Amino acid sequence: MSSHAAVGECRPTSLGQARAALEALGGIVPSGRGGGSPAVGALESGPVSDDADLFEDPTGGLLRRVFGRASVLIVLALAILALIAGRSLWWGDGVLFGGALLPAPAGASDLWGAYLEVWHDVGPGSTVPAAPLTALIAALSTLLLGKASLAVAIALFAAVPLAGLSAWRSLSGLVESRGVRAWASLTYALMPALAGSLAGGRLGTLVAIVFLPLAARATIRALGWGRGVLPAPTGRTAWGAALLIAIVTAGAPIAWIFALLGATAAVVAMALRHGGVGDAHGPVAFVGVRALVVVVVPLLLLLPWSLYLLTHPTLFLGDLGLPDAALSDPAATPYGVALLHPGGPGMVPLWVTVGVVAAALAAPLRQARRPVVLAAWGVALVALVLGVATTRVLVTVPGASQPQPVWPGMAVAIAGAALILAAAIAGDGLRRTVSSEAFGWRQPVALVAIALAVLTPIAAGILWLPGAGDPLRRGDPSVLPPFVVAEAVGPQAPRTLVIRQDGDVTYALINGAGPQLGDGEVLPPAQVWDPLDELVGGLVSGRGGDEVVGLASYAVRYVVFDGATTEGAGASLVRTLDAAPGLRRIAGQDGEVLWKVDGDTARVQIADADGGVSPVAVVDIATAQPLVSDEVSVSGPGQLHLAQSADSVWQARIGSTPLPVASDVDDLQRFDIPATAIVGDPLVVEVDGGSRVLWLWVQVIALVVVIVLALPGRRRVDDDDVAADEDAAPAPEPELVGGPS
Repeated sequence: MSSHAAVGECRPTSLGQARAALEALGGIVPSGRGGGSPAVGALESGPVSDDADLFEDPTGGLLRRVFGRASVLIVLALAILALIAGRSLWWGDGVLFGGALLPAPAGASDLWGAYLEVWHDVGPGSTVPAAPLTALIAALSTLLLGKASLAVAIALFAAVPLAGLSAWRSLSGLVESRGVRAWASLTYALMPALAGSLAGGRLGTLVAIVFLPLAARATIRALGWGRGVLPAPTGRTAWGAALLIAIVTAGAPIAWIFALLGATAAVVAMALRHGGVGDAHGPVAFVGVRALVVVVVPLLLLLPWSLYLLTHPTLFLGDLGLPDAALSDPAATPYGVALLHPGGPGMVPLWVTVGVVAAALAAPLRQARRPVVLAAWGVALVALVLGVATTRVLVTVPGASQPQPVWPGMAVAIAGAALILAAAIAGDGLRRTVSSEAFGWRQPVALVAIALAVLTPIAAGILWLPGAGDPLRRGDPSVLPPFVVAEAVGPQAPRTLVIRQDGDVTYALINGAGPQLGDGEVLPPAQVWDPLDELVGGLVSGRGGDEVVGLASYAVRYVVFDGATTEGAGASLVRTLDAAPGLRRIAGQDGEVLWKVDGDTARVQIADADGGVSPVAVVDIATAQPLVSDEVSVSGPGQLHLAQSADSVWQARIGSTPLPVASDVDDLQRFDIPATAIVGDPLVVEVDGGSRVLWLWVQVIALVVVIVLALPGRRRVDDDDVAADEDAAPAPEPELVGGPS
């Protein structure tokens, strides 16, 4: 016999290998024996020694324990659904952008820079505080090894399954039935408000919807509304609620308004219950302190952005991201909002959510659960009223040339969560209650409501499968030719004016390669754009004035028309721009025409006493710290021209001598150069970021303190050696922070 044959006889057969694989799998996924019995392989071949019972399977049925959890199955089902519905978003070339979502920058450092700096190269320059949402995405990008685009994709993809998981966790203790909790979680994750946020690229609203159930549960506990249903609040509960509310407010500022209303209602209700405020150690005072924490601490955590919101209160109604009137539905109706449809892209038919509303309407019929159901209905009615009201107002947001309708997505999401909660609480244990009662009209009503409610997540999921995008998409967001981009990121950093005509004429002032994630939240106020509005209006009207000269003072070197040029209003506008004095067409094709502005265009220039102008190279256009570090090219007297909106943060000096701000220009930043300046003197132009640094330190300290106060306290055990008495009543957990609940 050959050696090969001898070895072959010792090798296991294919059948033996398959059996070994099945036995190994059986050790991971054991048979359905009770949790108290030893784990035994699913393919047990026969009786074994009694001593074998002493050796339990170390795997413990890992797959069974993981995939046997309803929460895991819900997250897995929603993740698969999101993967299929967003298949055009997760794969392909380019980056995600569209709607309110701007393209992600190259790395996490760019996002951190956008958040930390006091000045932003957006439009004609902005000192609006960066939104904390930028810091959240930057932190996620850092965890993903600096991949900002991947962080955005994961945040968008995970929004739906995480919303379902958040709803599932928030119902713990409120709803015992796993089936009802699963229905509530799936319905919440597939609400039209969430689908519309995803389709419209509203990243902030998605973050807010994901954390909303957890924030609502913590707030209810902290304000004492969950007594008898939720665990009793401790001194740490209010701090945890404040932290969650801060995250929700960072994504959707209107959520803070609801927190304020809820805290006020809790204090008033407690005062009415006890016949007044009472003493400083009474229950009203304790609820008042917790309400103060829930309302004020989120504002401290979001400084200085929250201060900017308070001084511009209309921004509480808006969304984060790039303002776009096309994302809102100007024809939104009250009955559409009442059916939980905020309007805009990504909406399903109105009949899909009828089941949720019907189940919530039938919920008060459950007499034993009526107080909690009516409380949920109260929240829903307030949210619906505010949602309907916002559709009837127009708000002028930064970066928008005209007032725009408000998208009521977050208000509708809060209303939807409240209605789902009312239906879930009423539906918990409904089968036992109905079966124990005599047959009457309640049984048919309950049956119809249940059937319609179950249909809602099924229909929403099926209708979502064809696609989750539009206008959100993956591709190349650049509208500028490569040579224009190359000049824009060069030492003179010129700008490009992009003009579009879709009914009304709109424009965008492009810095560098184009806007990036985080720029939409720091757009300058409307008054900063007024001079540019006048210049662009005169340019497209064909007046033939000095509009091009005015645009050159904003460092506009190129003008691009982005739209159809063969016929209609687009062709007429192209002819008008061709005839504008100071514009020279250098390229043109259907869909894009490019003109160049005659004369000198640069971000920083020095004008001498004779009227001559010489450009100055910029060093760091992203942070402006410093913007210029060069030598004076002409002798004084003269003037230093910055193509940036005038702001007190700008500083300039020659050597150690600060330059005074010129008094003859109001719109753009100018400095007077003294007659003592000579060629070769060192020139520095920068912004003063001291105030931003101070605010950031306040924010960091507040965040650390709140996290420490919100962390659960360590349980104290008197004697670890004493066996626990199962019949004894559990000892109350000591309150480590705060007063009595």
